[in-house]
Amino acid sequence: MFHIGFREINRRWNDHRLRCCTRPANGDDLLCAMATLGFEDYSEPLKSYLTRYREMEICLRN
Repeated sequence: MFHIGFREINRRWNDHRLRCCTRPANGDDLLCAMATLGFEDYSEPLKSYLTRYREMEICLRN
């Protein structure tokens, strides 16, 4: 069941990206898809990771 859930996330993520956007999908798009499907337990840790990753990227650029 867990594996099927992530297939559904990927399908919706790609559908949304193709329908609404021409830009590449990013972490925020994935978080949105996960929240829509009820995967809040997994989206919060990913959100924290993305925040730390972005902070590190900023530090490395300076």
